[in-house]
Amino acid sequence: MSNASLSFLPWVRQGAAAAITVADTPTGTPTAVATVAAALALNGTTVPGVSVKLRGPADVIGIDHNQIVRTDPRPDTSDFETNCFPSIEFDRPDFPWLFTPAKANPANQLRPWLCLVVVRKQAGVTLASTGDSPMSTLTIALPASQAVELPNLKDSWAWAHAQIAGNNNSTAAIDDSLKSHPERTLSRLVSPRILTAQTDYIACVVPTFDVGRKAGLGLPITAQDLATLAPAWLPTTPLPLTLPVYYHWDFRTNE
Repeated sequence: MSNASLSFLPWVRQGAAAAITVADTPTGTPTAVATVAAALALNGTTVPGVSVKLRGPADVIGIDHNQIVRTDPRPDTSDFETNCFPSIEFDRPDFPWLFTPAKANPANQLRPWLCLVVVRKQAGVTLASTGDSPMSTLTIALPASQAVELPNLKDSWAWAHAQIAGNNNSTAAIDDSLKSHPERTLSRLVSPRILTAQTDYIACVVPTFDVGRKAGLGLPITAQDLATLAPAWLPTTPLPLTLPVYYHWDFRTNE
């Protein structure tokens, strides 16, 4: 009997998204819309192909909560360890990159289209639902600090990964699990927040791209917005900042 093993991948692409040819870059060079070339054959004869537009972050106004298989800590936990990083797991191994309109760059980095942020409950931090927005919203305003509450999105590629279980970690075994054994795979978002003892927090899954932010808030998206894959926020973005929230839960740290 062989020992079971876990493999961790920096990203996973499946289906049509695997055909994207434009590489992701920290400067946001790709556009917010990806297209792929589809080859066609009619009665065995090749005919001119077509360009197919893929769904991207600008098309998402919510996620199926059935995709969520686990959170750490669990909702309403009151004694989470401060030396741990909060995380959330999804059933699909490619879920964090499903709507990213780019492929991995030469450094094997690919930004996810969503991320997990953990904010401290305090004055200036508001989680609310409004009638003019399709989702809950997280607003950060003074006296709260954006630099403290939100991570730098240039590093978002590092806080998402896929996990594959199998008898070994060979390329063939990993491919077999991805293609034929969905029960062995999942994806995970991790928050880079350093936690403080005896503190109340809100964990929120939010978009990482500006077009995703606007779609979730019900704001108009222009051609100029789609021309560049801009981040949902920058360290210099002025407050107040409002983000749509795909999923959220509360927890508290222990001593």
